[in-house]
Amino acid sequence: MQLLADNRPWSTWLLAVILVTIGILLYANTLHAPFYFDDIQNIRDNNAIRITNLSLAQLADVIEHAPTPNRPLANLSFAINHYFHQDRLPGYHLVNITIHLAAALLLFQLLATTFSLPGAGVEANPRLLAFLAALLWLAHPIQTQAVTYLVQRMTSLAAMLSLLALCCYARGRVDQEANRSHRGWFCAAALAWGLALATKETAVTLPVFIFLYEFYFFQNLDRGWLKKTIPWGAAVLAIVLLACYLYTNGHPLETIISSFHYRDFSLPERLLTESRVIFFYITLLLFPHPSRLSLDHDFAVSHGLTDPLSTLPAVAGLLALLVVACAIAKKERLLSFALLWFLGNLFLESSFIGLELVFEHRLYLPSALPLALLPVAASRPARLRPFLIGIVALIIALCSFWTYERNQTWREPIPFYQDMAAKAPDKSRPHYNLGMALAEAGRYPEAIPEFSQALQLDPRLLMAHSQLAHAYAQTGRIDLALLHYGKVLATNPGDAQALADIGVLYGKQGDLATAQAYLEQALRIAPDNPGFLLNMGTVLHRQGDLLAAMALYRKSLRFDPANAQAYNNIALILFAQGEYPEAAAYLQRALTIDPRHQEARRNLEALGRFRPPTP
Repeated sequence: MQLLADNRPWSTWLLAVILVTIGILLYANTLHAPFYFDDIQNIRDNNAIRITNLSLAQLADVIEHAPTPNRPLANLSFAINHYFHQDRLPGYHLVNITIHLAAALLLFQLLATTFSLPGAGVEANPRLLAFLAALLWLAHPIQTQAVTYLVQRMTSLAAMLSLLALCCYARGRVDQEANRSHRGWFCAAALAWGLALATKETAVTLPVFIFLYEFYFFQNLDRGWLKKTIPWGAAVLAIVLLACYLYTNGHPLETIISSFHYRDFSLPERLLTESRVIFFYITLLLFPHPSRLSLDHDFAVSHGLTDPLSTLPAVAGLLALLVVACAIAKKERLLSFALLWFLGNLFLESSFIGLELVFEHRLYLPSALPLALLPVAASRPARLRPFLIGIVALIIALCSFWTYERNQTWREPIPFYQDMAAKAPDKSRPHYNLGMALAEAGRYPEAIPEFSQALQLDPRLLMAHSQLAHAYAQTGRIDLALLHYGKVLATNPGDAQALADIGVLYGKQGDLATAQAYLEQALRIAPDNPGFLLNMGTVLHRQGDLLAAMALYRKSLRFDPANAQAYNNIALILFAQGEYPEAAAYLQRALTIDPRHQEARRNLEALGRFRPPTP
């Protein structure tokens, strides 16, 4: 295989175009993938990003009121998306894909620069190897969660900006060594790091890696330089610690401790478990078949060094990786730096903070340099180089196929949740989420077994009782619905929604007095809830108290002006009072809000056929 020569600058543009084209093809099938999980809170139902113009005042409101205040740049990107696209999914996905493509191009440039440095030990064509490494990273299936899961723009954008910062620093140092103007590159690196910090907290460690990059590739691991720059190293560490201090509002220990309040594992258990998780991540990088990928992995907690038995070898293996990374630095500088990059970029999310144990998107930036080792290793035996580079190309093709296949799973919610439940059958959350997806699709008989399985796996999951009760109610099994609502109230007597739902069920059975009693309890807890007001109005309406019912319907509309059922019910009272034109107007309003409201349509048709008695 003939390697491209480095003295043809047009080849860089050609390789960049190939990168972008392949990236677009791999993610073209994700444009209509729906909102999932944290997308709901941070994007779909996030009122803070619903701006009507791009004024500084509205953008400042986004920063101030978003649910993730430490990530203003990510929140602003969602707000601008909403301004142009509202809830239309392709616009959000196009931005995520563009960020991924930009990150791949920056990695290409960074690796091309790094591979050209004498300390990297790359003898073959550095630009081609950098292209293959960036393409492998771009096409690797492990990246799908960071790209296709919309809210993980926080991860991909922070990573892209971190790569930009390191790329600018590397370019600045190359120009500095050549006695060319370089300060602009360093300023750009500092700005990019600041923007990365404003996107996600994980970027806080980047100055450490820039310091290591300088030590490895420009100072050739000179310990004398290291001693001379102790003040600079201390300054870098101080900057990182200061950023961590500010992120925790001046209470780092309290923040760490509080992060475990709602977890079923402790800080020591998480530290032990994460040693195993890191090796699980390594297996995902080595064999990323879609059957191994999921948004919700079921990973057993380590309760001690021998529980499970794999914990002790994992802890020892992790320490061994650190020792090896330091021991081989002189002979295998690129491998050593890649190991430190991998472990260091996982540090914050895989150590002492009480986050979920496993998420694939955490590998987005850490995987960048380890994956680059494959094409570099393939280039070293000169005689086998063409053959081994061909093998790398085949691996990239296989990864591309798997990425496209994995993205297909993201396209529809029910298959997506079915995939998760199948891969974590002993974990309650995937079954609950699948039940929710089935219930939202109106497939209540199928949702019931999933909610039941979730409760069997975790009897404390109170939400599953509520959803199971609702599913039973929708299938006409009122006795079982009341049973599960009763279990909700036994744990939380002040659950207003459960009280209101019980009231509605009794109303459907014709027991209006009991229905009224439960709805009154719900309204004492949540007096301004428009749904509760509407349901209480319906009960009073059926009991013949039209004035009280009318008052409640109108009050409901004050809190929810787009409630077609309230307009329909008011029209019925107006009709009973002989106010026919007003009744017709309210029915028209109900149909304007919801053209599919069949009851309002039937009432309007009946009103059109009605001939009021002559006086």
